[in-house]
Amino acid sequence: MTFDHTRQACYAGYITQAIVNNLAPLLFIVFQTRYAVPYERLGRLVLLNFATQLLTDLVAVPLVDRTGYRLPLVLAHGCCVVGLGLLAVLPSVLDSPYLGLSLAIVVYAIGGGLLEVVVSPVVEALPSPQAGKAAAMSLLHAFYCWGQVAVVLGTTLLLAQMGHAAWQVLPLVWAVVPFMNLGVFLRVPLPPTVPDTHRIALGRLCTAPAFGRVPPACG
Repeated sequence: MTFDHTRQACYAGYITQAIVNNLAPLLFIVFQTRYAVPYERLGRLVLLNFATQLLTDLVAVPLVDRTGYRLPLVLAHGCCVVGLGLLAVLPSVLDSPYLGLSLAIVVYAIGGGLLEVVVSPVVEALPSPQAGKAAAMSLLHAFYCWGQVAVVLGTTLLLAQMGHAAWQVLPLVWAVVPFMNLGVFLRVPLPPTVPDTHRIALGRLCTAPAFGRVPPACG
């Protein structure tokens, strides 16, 4: 395999992140009608997702350079697969469907947080001309938007065809994307992480003048 396959796997990684960020909100009406979850608690699920991702970001940032990129990438996709599987199962088997939804979201949000930390640096580190690197980064973030559109349209169409009673099929269908991409990341070449001698401590980075500089206003 070449670095082209690595770059394509990273694009699919951002599609995975779009799945874990957007699937559950599309099912809120299903959760409210089938499990009598109040709208206010449904809103907390969104907060739980992004709070878990933020916490994962903070924990993962100092660890990625020491573990290399492959382990967190594989772990991220594994968490997304398991979390989506739990989303399909736990609300129906636990006494509290809301607890089942929360547990599933925490698991796949860990995967989403790891993807947020790792995928962009991998694409940035892949060998390519500077102009090509900028285009690759722009395309990477475009894939999240395309993934979001695909999740919204695909989930809406499948719900219309199958009905709300079969909603558990949807997380399993979307779990195919991270499952297949996990296998790809086990094989593709990955760039090295930043050497110890080139690392900057997080506290030192936050206090650097360039980090806190506010750009001048336009015009």
